[in-house]
Amino acid sequence: MAWRDSSGNVIPHSSKSYSQDGAGLLHLKMTILLKNSTHGPVTCCFYNPVTGQEKRAGIVISDILFKSEYMSLMSHKISYPWIYLSIVVALLFLRIKVTENIRCVHLVFQCLPFLMYIGILPIYLQFRKRVSVSDDLFLLYSIWTDDLCIILGILMLFFTLLIFVLLYTLKDFVQLWTSGFSSETEEA
Repeated sequence: MAWRDSSGNVIPHSSKSYSQDGAGLLHLKMTILLKNSTHGPVTCCFYNPVTGQEKRAGIVISDILFKSEYMSLMSHKISYPWIYLSIVVALLFLRIKVTENIRCVHLVFQCLPFLMYIGILPIYLQFRKRVSVSDDLFLLYSIWTDDLCIILGILMLFFTLLIFVLLYTLKDFVQLWTSGFSSETEEA
């Protein structure tokens, strides 16, 4: 028994075992380690030296396993929350600099939804790892998760910027309104 890649090269095995049951059936077990250079379907070849026959069974492995994006999936996804966190912290420090009377409690309540997102993300990723590679929809799950992370990141950034713009606009409007109201009361 031998495993071959799509170009016909033999894939070396890491372990191999044989056994035969009472009915005379031969049980073969082989463990192979696939690398990034393996592309396309993998074929298991059975050769019978007595009859000279060879049988082949092909297995199609999802291409996403061999893409560099999949191999470093976790390293890229961890950077997105840190980028978002740095933007939020920068905007909060800008607000603190402009507004003198902000308290630490306000900072905690404003960051609480983001901290909850960061806390739930590792739990979700643990459940996501349970999806079998042999599942027909594995590629769909992987692409869907990537797209969902990107969409959520863009939406969070958009709404965070929108909220800060509205806060600054309303603050200026309230200051103009209160200064106009105080000048009217002084005239009376």
